[in-house]
Amino acid sequence: MKNKKHILLVTILILLIFLVTGCSGFLPKPTKGVISGRVLIPPTAKQLSKDISGWVGAAGAEVTIVDANGVKHTIITDENGYYNFENIAVKANTVVTATVKVDGKTLVLKGVIPQGVAEDEDSNAGTMTPESTALALVVEKLIAEGKEQSDIDLEEIKGTDSFAALVEQVETVIEEQGNVTENPDVTGGVEDTAEEIITPPAPPATPPSGPSAVPVSSVSIDQEDQTLVIGATLELTATIEPANATNKNVTWETSAEDVATVDNDGVVTAVGDGEAAITVTTASGNKADTITITVSKVYNQTQKTPHNTIQGAIDEAEDHDTILVGASPYAQEDDLTIPKDVTLNLYPGVIIKFGLNNNLVVNGTLLAEGTDSEPITFTSDNKEPGKWGKISFGTTANNSKIDHCVIEYATVGVSVVWDSIETEKSSPVSVTNSTLRYISHRGVQFCGMHSSFGFPYQYHPVVGIEVTGNSFLNVGKGATDNPMAIFTRSVKDVMIADNTIEGGEGTYLAYLGVAFENYVFENNIITDPGYNDGIYDITTCGVP
Repeated sequence: MKNKKHILLVTILILLIFLVTGCSGFLPKPTKGVISGRVLIPPTAKQLSKDISGWVGAAGAEVTIVDANGVKHTIITDENGYYNFENIAVKANTVVTATVKVDGKTLVLKGVIPQGVAEDEDSNAGTMTPESTALALVVEKLIAEGKEQSDIDLEEIKGTDSFAALVEQVETVIEEQGNVTENPDVTGGVEDTAEEIITPPAPPATPPSGPSAVPVSSVSIDQEDQTLVIGATLELTATIEPANATNKNVTWETSAEDVATVDNDGVVTAVGDGEAAITVTTASGNKADTITITVSKVYNQTQKTPHNTIQGAIDEAEDHDTILVGASPYAQEDDLTIPKDVTLNLYPGVIIKFGLNNNLVVNGTLLAEGTDSEPITFTSDNKEPGKWGKISFGTTANNSKIDHCVIEYATVGVSVVWDSIETEKSSPVSVTNSTLRYISHRGVQFCGMHSSFGFPYQYHPVVGIEVTGNSFLNVGKGATDNPMAIFTRSVKDVMIADNTIEGGEGTYLAYLGVAFENYVFENNIITDPGYNDGIYDITTCGVP
């Protein structure tokens, strides 16, 4: 009985082996339907190239694929980066994904099998590249957006406007050993490319029928040859003939970038001494016109004469001339004076360097208007305070402006003194949005009294003064020194507001007059006072 059972079990076992191994007996079934390919990676991040020359096989990379039934398969590449999926049927445009660790970072490469593959067919997916990776990423995005896998046209993807940029971004991420599936720039490029497939741009509108294009016959620059000072700008315009020319686009060029530059809108900026030819050229017909821009340090705009020094220009000027001073440093060995009724216009960025104990004496008009980024600076190479004098406005100064300037290392910053006994003398001067620092005596002083006939002093009103938005730092070194001072019997049309005063060893005072007319004193902040602080009326000083 036991022998019969033993024979029966052996028989059943043989039948099972027969069913499993097939009718051919114990021999395995021949392999068919192999999907193969290779995974290469750059040996180092710096050796990436578009043709993947020099790349090496990615041993141990994990390669995945989803078959036609939705089943995911995973294998590992051999030591040369090759992989083989056996007996797998896949749909057209199936994505193959390889994941490999390089220097502790995860690299992802992809490929696409464009045709459907049956189990009894072989297919070589080729080598994965940055382009095949970009293509596969877009295929996955289109499938996720609901597009039929078999309806995707790989050539259509490659032909989109954004695909080339996507490939370059994928190359960059792989070069930096990054994961393309997690990089936001790659993700954005995939979305842009997929959007072009899902919502293609509308075809260009058919131009209406009409007359043929009108060519350009000539172009001329509207401005003549000009002289500019360093730092100045000039906007050029051009007239194209005929007026109804179809294409009016132009380009601008300069012959000397170190003298004058010009941008696409025709704005010229003077940068250095010399001459530069500025040329405009039309896109239609290649027509051109040229003017010459001369750049000078100092320029008498009224007389149209260039100069190398400020004082030289002033000395040769006539009354009512306007002198432009470009953004260059100017060392003054002697007092700089404006004895005439001329306007001295300083461009943003100018640096006035004074010699020892020098003054800038203004009897005309000083326009020193800088900017936040390019202030006008009055300074000295000697950084010991008090080694040069002051900016001094006389009785004929008129409507001068000091705005966005830096005044430093002076005895007095700005001084307005009327040395006459006229009943009323107006010399409107404004000091605004400026920094006055390291000044030994006073930052700003206005004096409407004098002692031409001995003591007691004679007075006339201080009229038309504005001191607002300034910063006084370390101004004044003694008990009678102060950042701001007004010495007079009467004050008219004066505003002192929104100033900050800090540091120094002197008294922080505003000496005020007795009679006030249209006077504003407010929002002045005084910190770290020296001898005294606050407002100190002149009448308390014992001056009649």
